[in-house]
Amino acid sequence: MDDLIIIIVMGSSAHTGTRIWRWRCTGSWTPHPRRRRRWPAGSCSLPRSASPLPPLHTVSDSSSNSNPKPCPPTEPSLNRIHNPVAPLPQGDDERYETGCRLQGTAAGQCSTRRATMAMRSAARLARELRDVVQSTRATDSHDHDRIYLFPVDTDDLTRWRAFLPGPPGTPYEGVFFELALTATSTYPVEPPKIKFVTPIFHPNINYKTGEICLDILKAEWSPVWTLLSACRAISAMLSNPEADSPLNCDAGNLIRHNDMRGYNSLARMYAIDRGMKSPTIPDTFKR
Repeated sequence: MDDLIIIIVMGSSAHTGTRIWRWRCTGSWTPHPRRRRRWPAGSCSLPRSASPLPPLHTVSDSSSNSNPKPCPPTEPSLNRIHNPVAPLPQGDDERYETGCRLQGTAAGQCSTRRATMAMRSAARLARELRDVVQSTRATDSHDHDRIYLFPVDTDDLTRWRAFLPGPPGTPYEGVFFELALTATSTYPVEPPKIKFVTPIFHPNINYKTGEICLDILKAEWSPVWTLLSACRAISAMLSNPEADSPLNCDAGNLIRHNDMRGYNSLARMYAIDRGMKSPTIPDTFKR
């Protein structure tokens, strides 16, 4: 008479995940009279000390998740936002065209408005470029915590690159991570698009796509933020992972179940394997 293990999978949800219980059964297997399955003739029991395994999934697609967890706040002291804003379904030009049609604005006036926004965005980015250059000259060349930020092409200030040092005291310490920043024609009214180019193991960062879940890059963005200050907020997020708003389910599960040793080990392993020791920086932006 052999012991048999039965695994039962309960339904999953966006936040509780898939629940799995194991039962240990004793007895022999006998065929069911009306089904082709085989059922145990013995008894099955779940020990009182047993507990369900950790959830396998913490995030589902939008079709099954009508109220997703919001992205974590920029600072741990801020309260969580409970009403996440859905991503805009249209691009910049389409949104302006739609607004013009709803307001009855002539096409020529709408084009002028777009051009004005683009000019303001270009002027703002040019000012940020000057500030970055001045900050570079005033920064100590031995400052290992410095964030390197520069445009991919000085003739096109809509695309930027950043190298983020791993914060001290974290599994990411000692290596750099590359970020790609894109400012649309509506910047700084709307946030820039920022993603990790270097894969990183963190609950609020998608390992494959580099997408970042941070409130200032979504609903809490304000024109007072700059590209550099946004990078600093991302650096602070590396030191304060939020497991309740995960884009990386594995990292979020480890933290939620207080397995910080496992989380730190995996994060460190990926940081050493994927991170950069000395990034390539243009001469203008390094001292």
